[in-house]
Amino acid sequence: MYHSSPPVIDYNRTSFQVKGEIKMENNNRFWPHIRRVTHIMMMAHRSCFDFHLFNAR
Repeated sequence: MYHSSPPVIDYNRTSFQVKGEIKMENNNRFWPHIRRVTHIMMMAHRSCFDFHLFNAR
């Protein structure tokens, strides 16, 4: 599942920026799981960020 996380993280960053522009209430109505997904993606990004950099070399 970690292999599928990085592209989702990039998409999540985009949706998170949009989240700041759009009201959070509307975002929760359309995607109630956005908070849970955001939390998981941020944790995955923190735990795997150095690992991906290490793999890049």
